[in-house]
Parts: sequence; C-alpha cells; structure tokens
Amino acid sequence: MASKRDFYSGRVQHATARNRKRRLQQLEWERWLAEQPESSNAANRASALQGNEAGPDPSLQGYEAGTVPMEVADNPQPQSDSDDDSVVAESIGGDSVPDDSDPGIETSVPDNPFGLLSYEDGLRLWALKIGQTHSALNLLLGHLRQHDPGRKLPRDARTFLNTPVARSTQSAITPISGGEIWYQGIETCLRSYFRYTQPAVERFEIDFFVDGLPLYKSSRTQFWPILMGIHNLPNAPVMTVRIFCGESKPLYAEEYLGQFVEEMNELQRVGIVIGKRYYTVHLRSIIADSPARSFIKVLNRTTHTAPV
Repeated sequence: MASKRDFYSGRVQHATARNRKRRLQQLEWERWLAEQPESSNAANRASALQGNEAGPDPSLQGYEAGTVPMEVADNPQPQSDSDDDSVVAESIGGDSVPDDSDPGIETSVPDNPFGLLSYEDGLRLWALKIGQTHSALNLLLGHLRQHDPGRKLPRDARTFLNTPVARSTQSAITPISGGEIWYQGIETCLRSYFRYTQPAVERFEIDFFVDGLPLYKSSRTQFWPILMGIHNLPNAPVMTVRIFCGESKPLYAEEYLGQFVEEMNELQRVGIVIGKRYYTVHLRSIIADSPARSFIKVLNRTTHTAPV
C-alpha cells in the first residue's frame, strides 16, 4: 500500500511534467512568432491581446490552441528552483506536509524525557524502551566510563540492567527416594517478588500449602508441591517453594521437608533484609488435607500415634 509521501511524490512528478510541457509549447510559440514578418507578428499579438473575434491570423493556421507542434530542444533549459517549488506547493494544496520519517526534519525532544529519574535509572529506561542489545549497551557503558569515570558505571549490561541470574533448573532437581525434588526456597521467593518494590509491612506472616495432585489420568505420576502465601499481603501471589515428582507420595518426610524446615527456622531466627530494610518472618500456618497432614506430622495411619 502506497504511503502518503509516495502519493504526494507522484502528484509532484505529474505537475512538473505538465509544467514543462506548457513551457515548451510557450517557447515554441514564441520562436515561431519571432520567425514571422514584423507586421504579421505585431498584428497577431494585437489580435491575441484584444480578443479579436475574427480568429487567429491565417498565417497561424496549424498553431491554434492544442495544435502547436512540439519540438524538444537538444539542450532544454531546466526550470528554476522557484518554479519547482511553486509546482510542489500547487500539487499538494499550497502547504508542505511534514513527514516524521524524513531525516532532514528535526523533532523537538523535552529537556526531561525521563522525569525525575536519576542518571543511571534514566539510562536503564532508555535502553529497555528502545530495545538496545547487550553488546551495544556494553559499548556505550565503556564510552561513558572512559569520559565520565566519576559515575562508577558497571562494565556489563546485565549488571547495569539488574538482569536476574538464571540458574540451571536441571542442576536444582535432586533425586530422592521415590522420585525427584526441586527446591527454590522461601528467601528466593521473597527476594524475587520484591526485587523492584519495597514491602509495606515489617513482618511476613506466611501460610504454607501442602497437597498431592495427579498429572495424568492414565499415569501414576504426581506432584507434591509446597506453596507459600503472605497472609498480611493479600495482593502478593502464591509462590512455589518446593515440588516433588514421583509415582507416589514422597517415601520419607525427612527428605521431603528437611531443607524447607531448616530454612524456615533460620528465617524465623535472623529474619531477611530486602532493599536495605530488615523484616521478620513468622510461620502462621500449614494448610493441608487429611492425607497430607498425616504425612507431614509423620503419623502412623494404622494406630494414629506419632512414633517416638
């Protein structure tokens, strides 16, 4: 589909061609008049000016309007720039149409395009907004470090953009009795969710959810996740702390819960620091159905008594 600029360009070309044709006809007419005898030439000019109803001079037969013979000169004189400008203005309605894609047109940019953001934050927003590659940003950071060493900018774009370090999921999966287990951790969940915001509380009251769920109707494979929710921050999403995968529930509760219990005890004891602020962590409840609750409490399903 032709753009607006292509449309106006076509109109300009047609107008320029028509103007050149009229100019050639005028030059041919004046040349022919110059070749006529002086008396006949004067009579013809007077007749043209007075609008003689008798018609043109018989000697001009064949040169009436629309029948002037066209002869292109060997070296035609190009029309002046002013003529071209008048044709362009006439063809597009007298006013030029600005085109933002024209590199010759300057566009105004506000003095504070990123508001009150700092130097580094504004540069980060610029890089993310226009989709700068890491290699291009590395070159820019190197140039800024060379000419403005007082800024203490990092060398790598990933450090500058605070890109999270991607850990290998495969290496985080550990085989245990009855299947495999993946552990993300309570602290990792909290830091990941609050990496760009500051929690509005001073204490995290956490609920944990434990349950088993089958993956397929035709298979015995099932998940046993440990999910986490912050009770006093209801807008925070449910986060995944640990997932066990096997053909049955975990065989030993110590393998399933050991790392989780150790981290939770440590967080309740020392708390967590997020964004240079200290927060305490409190275990509010563990929510589970009867089979999961029995497994967590390590109850004997036959006697319903806890082993010594």
